[in-house]
Amino acid sequence: MQRIIRTSLLMFLLALVCALFCSCGGTTVYYDYREIENLVIIETIGIDSSPSGVTVTVCSGTALDKTAPRIIKATAPTIAQALDAIQHDPSASSPFYSHVDHVVIGEQAASEGVARYLDYIFRTTEIRFGANMFIVKGGDASELIETVSSDSVSVTEMLSSIEDTIGKTGKGVLFSCEEVSANIAENGSSVALAIERGGGDGMTAVPAGLAVLDEGSLTGFVPKELAHSASVLLGARSLGTITVESESGGRTVLKYSYVSADVKPMFSDGEMSGLEITVTCRFNVEEAEEDIDLLDSETRRALAAAAASQELENVSAVVRLSQQMNTDFLGIKKHAAIKAPVKTAKMTVPWEEAYPFAAVEINVNAMLERTYDLSNPIDEGGGKLIEAHR
Repeated sequence: MQRIIRTSLLMFLLALVCALFCSCGGTTVYYDYREIENLVIIETIGIDSSPSGVTVTVCSGTALDKTAPRIIKATAPTIAQALDAIQHDPSASSPFYSHVDHVVIGEQAASEGVARYLDYIFRTTEIRFGANMFIVKGGDASELIETVSSDSVSVTEMLSSIEDTIGKTGKGVLFSCEEVSANIAENGSSVALAIERGGGDGMTAVPAGLAVLDEGSLTGFVPKELAHSASVLLGARSLGTITVESESGGRTVLKYSYVSADVKPMFSDGEMSGLEITVTCRFNVEEAEEDIDLLDSETRRALAAAAASQELENVSAVVRLSQQMNTDFLGIKKHAAIKAPVKTAKMTVPWEEAYPFAAVEINVNAMLERTYDLSNPIDEGGGKLIEAHR
């Protein structure tokens, strides 16, 4: 009898499970069920300001079968309403936002403030807060997305390529929406990678330096030529190359194998009086003029000295830019708080008043490691530590 009861109970439970998870009468317990073949996987979202609110442009990637990317945009008072309009666009099929990796914000929208957009991304359950942020220099997000995308490639692939190579090329540093939000909350400012139309035909999205966000609003840009030094001061692993000229006018390309920065605050009478910044670089020879003697120790020393001098100039320029803007987008205050937490906490002069006028001593230590010279391929260059001072 008990066996019959157990069997009946088991059959009842199985029937209940089937009723819950199987489609009955055209319904399902999953309220947002969509056939996967009908989904449009959105990977890039562009945001621009508009007189009537906001313009949102969404873009998929190029499909494996080389189907052209889908680009849809809508203007509405809010981001949520714009995305809702896209959802109901007859050509939109069924947009799916869980794979968004890139948030692209137009220059005008960023100038008006990114807090509104970060707030939406933080609250929505559809877009990941870890998506990387890009600021369009000199244009709108929708224009860039629509212009550089074609039937065979989309802005999504271009931005993914930038993400994969930015650390190797030394053209800047990437911050996600989450990191930008945290930097603004902690330091009052942040940077985001700036992009623009580039390439031979202007049909490619390329790095354009760094966008400076002070209290969440775009206030300026770090030029492309200074993006590497800014990235190093921000603690990023930024490599790339540097080109130095010899006395004869020949050019030698050196590739960073290592670079780091150390920031120490200096205090006088309880107040911050200055900063000491030390940058350490190591290089390998990437390309050399034919008549240069890389086995000569003096030649190698001269190359390292020239690289140190150029790095010193760039680091000095980006720190000076930060002071002139009175925007600590380099996170100098955080370095000071780590190195001298008690003294920094006891400062009576606000950081915002002390930082722009702080004396800055910058030292650059450079070493040429490997020459890869064919006549002595295992030579490590005999590099010497070369110091340059501001």
